[in-house]
Order: sequence, then structure tokens, then C-alpha cells
Amino acid sequence: MRITVDLPPDLVEALETACKRAQVSRSELVGSALRAYLSQTTPATVAEARERVFGLCKGHKPAGTEFEDALRDEWDKPSSR
Repeated sequence: MRITVDLPPDLVEALETACKRAQVSRSELVGSALRAYLSQTTPATVAEARERVFGLCKGHKPAGTEFEDALRDEWDKPSSR
């Protein structure tokens, strides 16, 4: 399938240079780059990364809000110094 993409001149020049170096067509290089990008950013990969970051405390005791409350309760306690 043919598509049209607008690229800034510096990116077109970099594309041409990369194609000559790799001895491939622009279509091959762009297709290869897009496949590589998509393989690294699939919804499953993004969802897994999100879960790793935002789900760090998931299933741990105490739950996130309970932990925050416990820390705040410590602020109200008199210092033992």
C-alpha cells in the first residue's frame, strides 16, 4: 500500500543517507523502522510497563492509601527526642 508522509528536509536527507548506507529503498527502511518501533510499543508492552510502574504496591499490605495514612499518622505523634 502506498502512503504519503510529509517530512522536514533534514529528516529526508538523513533518510536518503541511511538508505544509501544500508543499500535499501526508502520504503524498506521506513517499513523496517516502523516494524521495530511497533514491536517495542505494542499495547501489551505499554500496558505491562504501566503495570510495573503503577502497580508496584498492588497486592502488598498495607495498600497504598493505608500506607500513606500510616505515614501521616506518624507526623501527628510527638517526637521521642
